[in-house]
Amino acid sequence: MPLLRFAAVLVIGACAGCSTLCAPVPGGGADSPRPFADVPNPPRCDLVWSYAYESGSLRYGTWIYEGRPDTDEVVDFYKRQMPREDWRYDETVRTAETVLRYAKGEKQVEHCDITIGRANWLGNRYVIVTVTGSYAR
Repeated sequence: MPLLRFAAVLVIGACAGCSTLCAPVPGGGADSPRPFADVPNPPRCDLVWSYAYESGSLRYGTWIYEGRPDTDEVVDFYKRQMPREDWRYDETVRTAETVLRYAKGEKQVEHCDITIGRANWLGNRYVIVTVTGSYAR
């Protein structure tokens, strides 16, 4: 009986989407902090989990989005938007996922990594945006 109950929960959760199956760690969720003003949200995605911390010139944030954008759509979007926010393009790494890396600041001590996952069987993909480092005020 417990196995049948587990299977039912798994099927219902899969039908509901990742936001119910991928439980956020404590402190996360859709009502968590929004991205920093200089880091745009990916196109056609909803925020499903986030964490942000800022103290003095140090800041750290991770935002997990889910949606149906094409990988190239996300890459093109960030290549257009990030320079407008004073982010310098560093590199793109394409493996099973696509990772865009940007740097900011005179000494390039702040970084933004944008990880674009593969689409799942429902056509959804995740985009993870992470900012780390410090910036000059």
